[in-house]
Amino acid sequence: MLPVPAGLEQILDLERIEDFVFRGRSRPVAETREFGGEVAGQALIAAARTVAPERTVHSLHAYFLRPGDPGRPIGYQVDPIRDGRSFTTRRVVGVQHGEPIFTLSASFQVTEPGVHHQVPELSVPDPALHACAATYVSDLMLLAAALLPHRLMFGNPRLQMASLDHAVWFHAPFRADDWLCYQQESPWAGNARALCRGSLFDRAGTLVATVMQEGLIRVRDRS
Repeated sequence: MLPVPAGLEQILDLERIEDFVFRGRSRPVAETREFGGEVAGQALIAAARTVAPERTVHSLHAYFLRPGDPGRPIGYQVDPIRDGRSFTTRRVVGVQHGEPIFTLSASFQVTEPGVHHQVPELSVPDPALHACAATYVSDLMLLAAALLPHRLMFGNPRLQMASLDHAVWFHAPFRADDWLCYQQESPWAGNARALCRGSLFDRAGTLVATVMQEGLIRVRDRS
């Protein structure tokens, strides 16, 4: 096993095995499965390290296929799908114990001028690293937003919860080590699934990222 990293920056510092193959280190956790945000953040770093630095990520879509084994390294295989004049596309597969546990598709773009608008403002190191740190955080408690209308709390032993798919759109530059407001809501739930939305604002009120996640929520019978 690789040495256990001390913090988020070390978690996101992948080992390059080959040009398009990386290995991620995990932190020791008490949970029985790998934290989804950690896997997504590492997969995005793997993709970003195969892209020209002047191209920044503007969206990603991720699917959680199998529970990850916490405390064990994960291999990330990057598929360089396309390198266009303005956009670059990468697909990443996270592999553990010889099986895919996670897939991510990410799109990168050169900076271009264009129209600009956003929802009304909120009254309150390297760009790739900050985007990956925000991806890591984006999975924190987002699915729990779907519990509030039903007076259920995260950690209830009756609940079975898991992320199914996860998407992030990056709208503007930001620093993950600065103040960020993460607004979370759930517009829909049904059929043991829930849809949740998150909005990340910086301290100037700029909407810097939008997150969407569908997750599994099962409520077991009390008996």
